[in-house]
Amino acid sequence: MSTHHVPRHRMVLGLALVGWFAGAGSAAEPLLTLSTRTGKALAAPRAAFNTTDGLYLTVHEYHYGAADWDIDGRVVDANGLAPNEAFGIAWNGSIVQQEPDIAYNPVANEFLVVYALAPDNWKISACIVAGDGTPGPFIPIATSVYREYHPSVACDPTTGEYLVVYEREYQLDSVEWREVWAQRVLQTGTLIADPYRISYPGTDSRDCAVACAGGQYMVVWTEQQARGKGRILGRMIQFGYPSKTTFTLAQARDSVRPQIAYNPARAEYLVVYQTRTGMGAHWSIEGVRINTVGEIKDATLIASPVEAHCTAPDVACTPADGRYVVTWIQSTSESPSLLPSHQIMALGIDGGGLPVGEPLPVSEPGMLGVPAPAIAAGSCGRALIVWDEQSDPTDSSPTIYSIRGAHDVWGGLCTACDCNCPQ
Repeated sequence: MSTHHVPRHRMVLGLALVGWFAGAGSAAEPLLTLSTRTGKALAAPRAAFNTTDGLYLTVHEYHYGAADWDIDGRVVDANGLAPNEAFGIAWNGSIVQQEPDIAYNPVANEFLVVYALAPDNWKISACIVAGDGTPGPFIPIATSVYREYHPSVACDPTTGEYLVVYEREYQLDSVEWREVWAQRVLQTGTLIADPYRISYPGTDSRDCAVACAGGQYMVVWTEQQARGKGRILGRMIQFGYPSKTTFTLAQARDSVRPQIAYNPARAEYLVVYQTRTGMGAHWSIEGVRINTVGEIKDATLIASPVEAHCTAPDVACTPADGRYVVTWIQSTSESPSLLPSHQIMALGIDGGGLPVGEPLPVSEPGMLGVPAPAIAAGSCGRALIVWDEQSDPTDSSPTIYSIRGAHDVWGGLCTACDCNCPQ
């Protein structure tokens, strides 16, 4: 634990600029190092972009002790520079705080950072962070008698209201399952009414994620079927109230871990997820679009290399040009226990859901651990991708954990908007 939000360690910083084109080779150097620790794990980074002041806020877990995990943050400017140091966002007490997510609020010029915490019972909490990265008050989001995990948050840019979705765990005898619940939150941190269930009652529903179209949210999740097969479902929230329709977005194959982004230029969402034909088959990345009136478009194959697994996708929409960037882990094995070498990849997707060029390597090849990349869209077609990595634990030296990043000018020259962007 720490007693105030000062940095626990100094950071090393670099910058990676890569273009939106086919045939790119290894990742550009240097990459951004947002945090590094010896023998203390850093994990689960997320990021959001402040459209008012032109800066990113990244957040991640810092495993300070066995039962003392903090949520730390760092500000990165719109050009991929991080001139200041990291700071604590949720740091008080010897408790476990994990699974952060973050959303930017353009109405209040603030961020909301949500996370799960223990001990006693898993709850969902949050912290309001000012637009410049200054931590503010803590807010209890979910405090039921049940265990609650894996929060995801989106902000309505027209009202400044947040929707926090999370998983609530139930148990009957030896059977456990989770359901997806939602809580509305004002920009002041005041909760609006009681939480409500989003997923079907009694079905095992996980991996929830949410995006907002302005007046409408779209929540997606994995519903676990018989024999371990997953399908991707979604539900719209109109002006604070859930619709009666649950959309089936992917069910023909085993599909899990959805993420979602909204495209204002086309009034539709892109949902990406990892999928496979059956047990033992290689994981691929697919995407499916659904517009704000519930019309589902055909799924698109995004990544399916021969003899490699593609997992843990994330997606962001760059509103200046109406395109998407999808990022994922590419690895020779799906088993984290084998500590296979990974590489973070990215691919541009046009507004119609079709890939642009070939997948682009973001990280250096051969990284170890179980990374989970996250992406935030910035200004002028730029995007910041962050992930966690570690040194080889079989080496005799202590394991080094890092939070890395790449800030990318996906469109090359800034032609998508009328602004004074550095070239």
